[in-house]
Amino acid sequence: MARDLELVTKLEDIRKTKFAKIQVHKIMALSCFILFLISLIIIFSLRIFNLIFLIFGMLFICGVFLALYFGGKKKVSQELKEIFYPLVLQNFFTNVAYISRLGISLQRINALNVIKRPDDFKHEDYIKGEYQGLQFEMSEVEFIEVTTDSEGNTSSSTYFRGRWFIFKINNVFHNTLKVIERGIPSFNDLKEVKSESIDFNKKYRIKTTNTDFAFFILTPKIMQRLLDMDPLKKNKEIYCFSNNEVHIALGDNKDHFEFVVSKPITLESIELLIKELDIIPELIELFSLNSNKFDIDNKYEKYN
Repeated sequence: MARDLELVTKLEDIRKTKFAKIQVHKIMALSCFILFLISLIIIFSLRIFNLIFLIFGMLFICGVFLALYFGGKKKVSQELKEIFYPLVLQNFFTNVAYISRLGISLQRINALNVIKRPDDFKHEDYIKGEYQGLQFEMSEVEFIEVTTDSEGNTSSSTYFRGRWFIFKINNVFHNTLKVIERGIPSFNDLKEVKSESIDFNKKYRIKTTNTDFAFFILTPKIMQRLLDMDPLKKNKEIYCFSNNEVHIALGDNKDHFEFVVSKPITLESIELLIKELDIIPELIELFSLNSNKFDIDNKYEKYN
């Protein structure tokens, strides 16, 4: 607790210092706007219309200060994220790195053929590290479709937004398994198989190069846990076992690493971030990724 309090105090001091600098622009913008209103009243009261250009000059200056404020707010938010998240992450993971402006590349995702290729793609909040010796990566991603109607009007819509995880195991899968929630646009590149669970088949499509391999991974216990993991059906889920990587995508249309620069950093802020990070060990435990299940001399090899 003492360590957490020390961390919170340190981060809050940094936030206050940086936020105070950009607050000056907000105050200047507000001052200019008040002067604009006062001048406007005076000019129309005294009918001094030849000074009207001064009014618009004040309005322009007000806009400049507002632009500086919002631009500075975004910049400071990025800077604080680069300070805040690594300090918290290093308490839970080893060899950890965080880069706010980067993410898992579209090329790596496209190579899996698990989701339709987007017309536009965004990613941010990249985290790389190790948990109990298992390497992982994650970032927030957004897949966007752009359409143009007959009149040339363009519109865009997001069909997947959430977190994308990659876990690296110590073996190489010689077969591929894809479990994709129905409704997610994907590819028909592998044969589709059915499980013995009617509920699981209703929610997911199972695609694989080897049926035995698929159900070595998807035991009845794991299938039930996947069904129970999202009882309110808020997530869109993708699971892919390929080469030496396990890709897991959870789409819930949330920004899990949003940083509001005007909001004080408290113990609650730390606890909320920790809660978001709990998903990493939960997914590792769910598929026993840090166990000997996938060791090269394991019985799993018979499916390769």
